[in-house]
Amino acid sequence: MRPGGRTKATKQTVATSVLRLIAEGNIDFSYNELAAISGVHKTTLYRRWPQRIDLVREAIKIHNQSFQLKAGKDWYENAELIVRSLASFLSQPTEIAINCALFAHPESASNLVTIEYWEPIRKSLNELVRQAQSNGEIPDHIYPGAIVISLSSPLVLSTVMTRSPVTDDLTNSLIQIARLFGNAK
Repeated sequence: MRPGGRTKATKQTVATSVLRLIAEGNIDFSYNELAAISGVHKTTLYRRWPQRIDLVREAIKIHNQSFQLKAGKDWYENAELIVRSLASFLSQPTEIAINCALFAHPESASNLVTIEYWEPIRKSLNELVRQAQSNGEIPDHIYPGAIVISLSSPLVLSTVMTRSPVTDDLTNSLIQIARLFGNAK
C-alpha cells in the first residue's frame, strides 16, 4: 500500500484533525492548516477530499459514532436514557464547538451537512418514540419528531449559550418532561 493512501487510519487521522480544528473554533480551516496538524500531505487531502464539505462529512461521521443510545424496557426508562444520552453527547467539547460554529457561521456549513449530521441520531431517537407508541405508552397522534425536538432543543441551546456542558438540573428536568409524553406511571 502506498503511503498517504485513503486507508482507515488516514481517514481517522484526517477526521480527528478536522474535529480538532472545529473545536478550536476554526470552522473555515484551510487545507494547509489541516495538512499541518494531521500530517497528511495537502495533495492527498485535495485528491481524496476535493471539497472542504467532504472533510466535514468525514469528521462528522466519525464524531457521530460517539453518540450511544441504549433502549430500556419501557418509555419511563427510555425517556431518561434519551435525555442522558443527548446531554452527554451535546456536552462534549467538540460537539459544543460544532454547534456554536453552525450557529455563528451558518454559511460555513451547508444545510445538507447539518441535516446529514443529525439524521442518524434523529432516526435512532424517533425509533424509540415509535416503539413506545406501538406499545401504547405514548399517544399515536404525537409526532415522534416533535418529542425529539422538544427534548434536544433545550440541550443544544444551553450548550451553545453557555459554551458549557449541560447541567444536572436541566437534564433532570427534561427527563421529567420526557416522561410526561407517556402514560402516567
